[in-house]
Amino acid sequence: MENRRFAGIDIGTNTILMMVAEFDANSAKLKIIADFHSIARLGEYVDKTGIIQPAAIERSSDILLDYKSKCTELCVSQIYAVGTSALRDAKNAKAVKSSFEAIISAEIMIIPGELEAKLSFMGTIEDNSPSCVIDIGGGSTEIICGSGDSISDRISLQIGAVRITERFFPVHPPLPAQIKKARKFIREQFSTVNITPDISKVYAVAGTPTTLASVLLRQKVYNSDEVHLFKLNKEDLEVLLSNFLLSTISDIIEKMNIHPKRADVITAGTIILQEFLDSFGFSSCIVSANGLRLGILRHFVNLES
Repeated sequence: MENRRFAGIDIGTNTILMMVAEFDANSAKLKIIADFHSIARLGEYVDKTGIIQPAAIERSSDILLDYKSKCTELCVSQIYAVGTSALRDAKNAKAVKSSFEAIISAEIMIIPGELEAKLSFMGTIEDNSPSCVIDIGGGSTEIICGSGDSISDRISLQIGAVRITERFFPVHPPLPAQIKKARKFIREQFSTVNITPDISKVYAVAGTPTTLASVLLRQKVYNSDEVHLFKLNKEDLEVLLSNFLLSTISDIIEKMNIHPKRADVITAGTIILQEFLDSFGFSSCIVSANGLRLGILRHFVNLES
């Protein structure tokens, strides 16, 4: 295969992310050229209605139009796009998928949670150490354990920052009883998961951990280079959660520089990550700024080459 550029697009419940990379034919490696982050909230009210809303479709369409233009500018020869929880769950997913495919001129694969977990692992781990990856999405959370190219366990759970917020937190800050109910539900989901004791590294990927790292780093503008491989401790999460619970949504946006479409779900995402660390006895995790979109590229470009 000659040198070519590829784009991996992750159409999630809360975000739509795109990574562009060049495949070097001599080294058979991918070099990341550009990385784009946008919040569409595609899964808004899907948990309650079962339908992707027209406003969410419009927001997502605008983002995909922009991504298609960027692919043209960057001379991308092939787009690989996947849809996750919202497109798995919604009754109108087929029509939405077709609409999005027309925009990007490429097929969108609606992948099962197990494949999402595998690709997230491939795009997150940094070495061959026995590792565990938690990918906290808007609608689902994937947990994957393995070493190198070998995955020993993977599971997709129906908990995510948007889903938990819409189901348990009708107001912000949520009431103590609402938090208690949410924690109980999340713990019940994690109780179905077995993690082997040989794990030496724990990675947290997606918008929740990267946002938390950005807040701790006091970033005015998000910088993925600083966020990538940042260590998040349980104590950090306790402090952050306390601050969120003492703040209005406006304060979270203005004082903590959190995106308006993430500010209302960051509390739920933080609680999910807290409960994960507590459930499995981990004291910290490593934040990854990569994840599913890099896994998409590594998987599909390797198949093509």
